[in-house]
Amino acid sequence: MEAVQADSTSHYQNLIDYLAPETNSNSAASGHSKLEIKNGAVATPLSGSLQTARSYFAGSQTGYSTPVTQSCQKNFVLLATDGNPTGKTDGSMWALSDQQSTYNSSTGQWTFSNAANDVFSQITALRSTSVKGYTSPFDIQTYVVGMGSTVSNPASVAVLNQMAKLGGRAMLT
Repeated sequence: MEAVQADSTSHYQNLIDYLAPETNSNSAASGHSKLEIKNGAVATPLSGSLQTARSYFAGSQTGYSTPVTQSCQKNFVLLATDGNPTGKTDGSMWALSDQQSTYNSSTGQWTFSNAANDVFSQITALRSTSVKGYTSPFDIQTYVVGMGSTVSNPASVAVLNQMAKLGGRAMLT
């Protein structure tokens, strides 16, 4: 993870390293100092990813210190996904029946899946993150970007919109 920083050559290089083409290696590619971001591939572990982000901001993520340096500091999560949540926080997969949200055309209301509700709880928790060294919790808002075929599926769009709503940001239309 790379905290938002003022423009600098080292910050730029760290971001470029993270965005390098994905490899099968567990070591940084030649000419890079950081391991590139790995794709979740068969799963979309949104809940665990958001839980990790919260731990990072809180200063409880192993190997990282909180990026929070001021009590008035604004912090955000950018959640870009090409899929509905499929992975649980513990890394296991939700059953297909727990991944499906349903729409009631009579009421115009969605009933969200267990997998979606798990993500919703992580996004909600980010909105009141306690950070080491500060007395008041931080409202870490989540920006949601839907990509790929997800945006052509009404259930997926409804889940993404609910994520954005709970995260404190605007929704898709």
